[in-house]
Amino acid sequence: ESDPIIINFIENITLNNISSYFICDSEYITFDGQSFIITIDNVTNYPGLIQNGTSSSVGKTNITIQNIGVKTSNSSTLAQSGGWVAQSYFGFQISDGSISVSDCYSTGIISGDYSGGIFGGYGSNRMSDGSISVSGCYSTGDLSGSGSGGIFGNRGGYQMSGGSISVSDCYSTGIISGQSSGGIFGLRCGDEMSGGSISVSDCYSTGELSGKFSGGIVGDFGGYQMSGGSISVSDCYSTGELS
Repeated sequence: ESDPIIINFIENITLNNISSYFICDSEYITFDGQSFIITIDNVTNYPGLIQNGTSSSVGKTNITIQNIGVKTSNSSTLAQSGGWVAQSYFGFQISDGSISVSDCYSTGIISGDYSGGIFGGYGSNRMSDGSISVSGCYSTGDLSGSGSGGIFGNRGGYQMSGGSISVSDCYSTGIISGQSSGGIFGLRCGDEMSGGSISVSDCYSTGELSGKFSGGIVGDFGGYQMSGGSISVSDCYSTGELS
């Protein structure tokens, strides 16, 4: 087991560059925001605060992210498939260990296609074992990007063959105007999964649902082309008007 690395934020931080973010390059890292605020200022197409895996590199496990708030100023926007806290492909192809994200939030608009308020697109893509838990998190930004989600962006749990993803006590309040978007998970949650489990419990959204094929908890094509595994949604609700 590696020696743990603990990164404690000790003050509010302003980032004003598209390349200003953290990279998980080993296991056993804890990012503790200690309730300080990260402000993304005047950045277009920001990818997200923390990278842990890409479309061509496997994510690290035993990663903890907690007590981080991400806000925006001067019209900052998310990149396509980006996430304000966790970038796209976070936890890509993990096969053991755990990833935990708790008590984090974002307030920026979720305007990039397939993007998310906490996790970007393809979160936990192709995981075969291990666990990802998200608890006590929320986003307040409006969801105008296609296939976007208040917590997870596009294809959370895509092609899972094992392991588990759990989302509990989370919510979003932004207007859901993006096509195929969802208050908690965006487009194609659990798409092509063959094993493992995705659970959503005690979550809600309050934003008006005006996007075509959108959903208060899960967006369009949830569980599309599943051949195994399970998706469960319990004790959840949405209050936004369906227009």
